[in-house]
Amino acid sequence: MANRELLTLSEIFNNRFFRIPDYQRGYAWQEKQLEDFWEDLENLKEGRSHYTGLLTIEEVNRKEVENNERWKDDLWLFDKGF
Repeated sequence: MANRELLTLSEIFNNRFFRIPDYQRGYAWQEKQLEDFWEDLENLKEGRSHYTGLLTIEEVNRKEVENNERWKDDLWLFDKGF
């Protein structure tokens, strides 16, 4: 069963690495969108939260992907000890 616990950004991103698939990279933000997003976060009232969307996270180990062509350029990430 999936873990549906809410986590802080620190809990999500610390001691992990994320590989974003090629088909997602086309949605890159420009500086203006980043500034608007950051301003939204700074203006949150105490006790409020900001919905940023859904993250689907899948744990992957090297043995599962080392023969997968899509991972060939990213295998070095496993050597970094994340």
